[in-house]
Parts: sequence; structure tokens; C-alpha cells
Amino acid sequence: MSEAVVSTQESQASSLPPSIVVTSSSPNDDIGQVVVDISQVSSDVVDKLEDNHFASPSTLQAVASAMRNELSFKSSRRNSAVEFELNVVPQRKLTLKGTIKPIKHPGVGFLKKSSSLAKVEFHDDPLVEGDERCFLEWKGLQYPLGATNESLHLKNVCGFATPGKITALIGSSNSGKSTLLNILSQRGDFKDFGGQILINGKVVCSCHDKPSIRLTSTQYKSLVAHVPKHFATSHPVLTVREILNFTVKLKLTNIKSAASNCREERLEYLLKKYELKNKENVFYSALGTAEKKRLHIAVQNVLKHRVLLLEYPTDGMEIGEAAHFIRIMKSIALMGVGVVVTSHKPSLKELELFDYISILNKGNQLYFGPPNKLITYFSKIGVSADESNHNEVEFLFQVISLLQTETFETILVEDAQEPLDQSELFATEYIKQLDDFFIPMKNKEENRYLENDPTTFHYEPYYANFFYSVFTLIMRNYLSRLRNWKVEFLIPFVEKIAVSVFIGLLYFQIDPNNMPLKGKIFTFLNLNISLTFSASLKNLINQIPMLTQERNSSIYRTSAFFISKTMEDLIETSIFSLLFGGIVYFMTGLTLEYDRVLIFGLIFATYHWTCVSFAQMLVSLVPIPPLLNLITPVINIMFILTSGVYGIHNTEWLAWFKYLNYLFYGFKAMAINEFDIQLETPLNTTLPSNYYTNGTYFLEKNYGYSDPHYMLWVYLAILTSFWIVCKILSYVGLRLVYGKKSWFRVFKKILRSCRK
Repeated sequence: MSEAVVSTQESQASSLPPSIVVTSSSPNDDIGQVVVDISQVSSDVVDKLEDNHFASPSTLQAVASAMRNELSFKSSRRNSAVEFELNVVPQRKLTLKGTIKPIKHPGVGFLKKSSSLAKVEFHDDPLVEGDERCFLEWKGLQYPLGATNESLHLKNVCGFATPGKITALIGSSNSGKSTLLNILSQRGDFKDFGGQILINGKVVCSCHDKPSIRLTSTQYKSLVAHVPKHFATSHPVLTVREILNFTVKLKLTNIKSAASNCREERLEYLLKKYELKNKENVFYSALGTAEKKRLHIAVQNVLKHRVLLLEYPTDGMEIGEAAHFIRIMKSIALMGVGVVVTSHKPSLKELELFDYISILNKGNQLYFGPPNKLITYFSKIGVSADESNHNEVEFLFQVISLLQTETFETILVEDAQEPLDQSELFATEYIKQLDDFFIPMKNKEENRYLENDPTTFHYEPYYANFFYSVFTLIMRNYLSRLRNWKVEFLIPFVEKIAVSVFIGLLYFQIDPNNMPLKGKIFTFLNLNISLTFSASLKNLINQIPMLTQERNSSIYRTSAFFISKTMEDLIETSIFSLLFGGIVYFMTGLTLEYDRVLIFGLIFATYHWTCVSFAQMLVSLVPIPPLLNLITPVINIMFILTSGVYGIHNTEWLAWFKYLNYLFYGFKAMAINEFDIQLETPLNTTLPSNYYTNGTYFLEKNYGYSDPHYMLWVYLAILTSFWIVCKILSYVGLRLVYGKKSWFRVFKKILRSCRK
């Protein structure tokens, strides 16, 4: 073990530069003396260095290890020279001087004389100012509320996250780690819980007790960021810089005169702090696992949240890559942010960077505290470690392995009647030790933040102007689609051209008097509506995950997404529908009168708008894709068959259904526009029996329509009303079903109230 003895004195030299110089000399052997001069270091570093024992064999690594609670450390070798960077949280001017004598370790090289001098750069860059930092505590959490003890996912769980430090939630699968993180995030369907969530000693969330201070949902989300395991950008063809740039534009205010400069500065800050600068022009799809994770966190932390909740951030990474990722998170934490991560079984390098660990199993809390107090704590409650375990890390690995095998037969408890095979026994012992073990530790960390009042913090919700957000969302979506232009634009364009030309050739220049054959053309127009319906369903279903995660992150309002989506649909649907309808109209020889041509285009475009909005309404109100896939084909076929395009039906008992069918009103409007006409009969010509010169008579005989010409405007108005109603219901569905005001949660609350 290496030991550090450090003495302190107030800095008297006003000319002391804001830098750290680490000097190592090795005159006789490989073990040298390190003198560390540090200015503007937080005052609690002194206490930590005086009592700190660390096992790092390298001299300079020992320095960083001793200061790891306040300093981030990274190194790189270049031609036998070693470069170091230590980031300091500035609070108070102090000068620390001391000596560190590491022990010699087999197989590990020590600092040589040729590389004995290293200059360390100092960065005065706090992410969160001292008076706005948050100490997040969770006390006695139970979930779900009102469930029996056997069905609880969390059982009386306590813990905290403090600025500048990393808290790790460790345990096997189904231990409650993700549930705890979701409750702390206050996002989604995890707001009905027992216990309390506190910020700086004040209750902010509780289902039973009245909160000490009232924070809105948006304010809480501005303080606490949540990056779920499956969080991912839905724009894989955008670069790292573009993804962050759009997020910054959506989040940062544009009220200031130098708004663009502020956004650019924040963008560069994120690229640098999350080590993405060298990947800024790389497409998202080409990033590695660790780089994607860092990008996800950067996207979520544009507004400099006080607490970061990261669900399994190192999953899928190599050991070294995962440790490097945790070091980056440590450097972010050291700027005044509390970080909470979940992990199944962290590596040794990761554990060395964790300040606190919480061991969970089957919803029970078995331990919360520093990793180096693990053996001491379990010894206190009568648990003996395996003889092969020599330190806390190995003992923790043993505990985790036993948790994963769901047995404690190899861990013996004094005075126990049988080997422990249930985590409830550990949980019971932990509750007994709260006053002596957890509470003093919590109070020591919390005391410095008790005066920070969350109600006076500077919050940054929804900073971009609403219409600017709409514009930015449209630009982002179209940039993403232009990168994939073959699939998004070329294929639909070629498809519309090919199908419409084929229909035009099939019914090329029909005789104006052959009205029955003209009527068949509308059958194909209805089939095109059916294709549009299916495409709209798939499109919005694919966008819902993006909407949910970005709305939960307060990147934009649901209404901004809704308006941008509506504008995109109006533009795109109008272009493709008029392209398809225009080719069919002119090739088949429908009535070439300019007013009828224009009215046809208006009706056909509105037809498609209503179809798209109806599909979106179904997606918004029915949040179950398998159920949607089951019911939508049935609804689509029923609408086509009752649209009236196939003529008079004898099923009068189903006649009422057509009045609920937007296709019925669209077809009637187009039929009246096309056939409500009197044609001249050619002289000395006998027309076939199925030819008509009186369009009104044709409509009545074949379709049963006897409406006057002005009724086409009534039907067009009804069709437009359908579009408006479907749009309103779509928005309501997005807010209620996928939003924070879920009617499922409202319904559950009503049921609980009735039971009470």
C-alpha cells in the first residue's frame, strides 16, 4: 500500500499561477518523491489526502488516485514522456505540499528520471455553480405503491447522489436498479411510489406527504437528467456535430443578441467535455458503443443538469473502454454534478472510480456506502469473507456473484440457524445499521448543500422560441431524410409515377360518354389512398420513440412536434397526391375544364390529408403496435368497401357506417365534380347502352346520388372537418397516451381512490 502524508497552508503568493506542477525525481532508484503544488483546490481535499491510502504502484498515478474524489485524471505516453491533466473544482485558495512513497510492484514500471517532470494544465470550468448544486436523496422508496411485500419491486430503499461524486447501483438482473432510476427520473409511468425524494434536504416528490417545496415537472427535469439504456438518436445519418447542434438550438434561448454565439460555445463545450471533438463529423451509425453513450449523455445534458442518471452506460464496452468512460463521467461530476450509474458487475477499474455503491437484490437494499467500507460493514453485521478475498473489490465481486446465482450458501452469518439464501436478511440488518452507518455518512455529504434552495435556481426549460423549435424540427427531419434521399424521396416518387402511368395507359383517353368506365378510375384512386394510409401508420410508429425520449428530456414541447409533423405532412402529401392524381387525370381524359381540374386537385389533396391524419389518430390513441397491425387492415378494407365507389349496396343495415367514413364524402365530392355535367349527343350517332350524356342521371342510376352540384362543397367541408377532428384527437392522444398526463395513470388513481 502507498501512503500519502500531506500538510496544508493558505496561499500567500498572489502571483501563483492557476496551474499544477508535478515534479518527480529518481536519483537512486525507481521510487521517487512527488511534490504537488495546487492552487484553488476545494478545501475538503485536505482531509481526504491526510487519511487516504491507495494501492496504485505508479508515483504519478498515486497522486491522481489520492485526489480522485476532487480531480479527474488522464494520461498518455508519447516517446517515454508522460502528460497529465487534472481538472479542479475551484472553491478556495489552498496550497498542498506532500510526499508520496509508493511501494514497488512486480511487473509494473515506475517513472524514470528521463520522464520525471510533468506540467499539468488547470481548468477553472465549473459546470454548476456552488450555490445551485443539488444533493439528491431517496428515502424509504417502495414500488409499486399499495402492492404486497412479495410483489414489490423496491422495498425501503435509501441512498443519495452528491455533487462531484459517482454513485453506482449494483446488483443482478431484476434487482430493482432500473426501477429505482426511473422513479428518481420522475419520467414515464413510475410516479406512484412510496417514500420520498429530497433535494438539499427538502422533500420534492412524495405520494403520501406534502412536498416541502413544489417543483413543476419541467423544473425537476431541468435538475435531473435521465439517459435510459435504450436511449438512441433516431437520426443515424446525422453527424455528431449536427445531432448536438440541433439539440442546442432546440434547448438554448434565442432572446439574447448573441444567441448564435452562445449556442456555438455550448456546442464546442459539449464536444470537448465528452471527448467527441475528433468524431464531430462522423455519422452516428459509424460510432462505437462508448462514443454513442457519450453522445447520448451530451444530448441529455445540454442544459447542464445537476444530477445525471445513467442506466447501464457501460454495457457492451470492453473493460478498458468502460473504465475510460467512467473517468469522463468522473470529470463531469467533478464540475459540480451528481452522477448515478447502474451496473450488473463492474470491473476493478470502474470500482476504483466509484465513490459510493448501492447493492440491490430482489428489491432489497443490502448495502450503501463507499466501496472501501464494504468488508468493515459486513463484518459488523456478522458476515465473514472468503479466505481468498484480500480487499474490498474481491469481496464485492464475491457478493455480486452470489447475488447472480441467487444463493448465499458460501457466506456464513454468525448465530444464523441456516445459511442465508434470501436477501431479506441482509436488508433487515442494513435497516438496523441506518442510524450508525448510513445517516452520519449522508449528513456529512449533505450539510454543505442544505442552504441551496431549488426554488431559487436558474432553470432552463424550453428555451427556444416555439416557432423556432418547429422550424428546427422540420430542418432536422428533412436533413436526415435528404441524407437517405433514395428511400425517402426517390422510391416513393418512382412508385407514384409508375403506378399512375400504368393506370393512365390502362384507361387511356376514355370516351367522355363512357361514364361507367370513368367511374372505375376512382377505384384505383381509393387504392392509392390505402397505400398512403399504411405508410402514414408506419411513419408515425417509428417516430413515437424519438418523441417520447426527447419530450421526456424537455428538448421540445409535444405541440412543437405536432405542428412540425403537420406541416411536413401537408407539404409532402400535397406534392405526391397531386403528382399521382394529375397524371391519372390527364392520361385517362377526365373532364378538362380548368375549374373542375382545380377542384379535383383540392378534393384529392384534402382526401390524402384526412387519410394521413386518420392514421395518425389511430397511432396516437392505440399505443400497442401489434393491436394496430391487427385492426388497421380491417378498418381500411371496411372504409374502402363502404366508400360508395363500387356502386349501390343492398346491405341497408350497414348503411349507417358510410357516414363515419371519410372516403365516402371524398368520393361523393369527386363524383359530383366529374359527372354532374350534360354532354352533347353527337349527330347521327347511336351510343352504346352503357354510355351516358347526362351525368346527373348516371350518378343516380349507378351510385344513387341525386345531390345538387353545390353539395360537393358541403362534402368537401365535411372531409376537411374530418381532417381537423382527426388532428385534434391525434394531439390529444400524443399528450395523454404518450405524454406525462397519461390517462392510464389517471385511471389507476381513480381506482385507488375508489378502493380507499
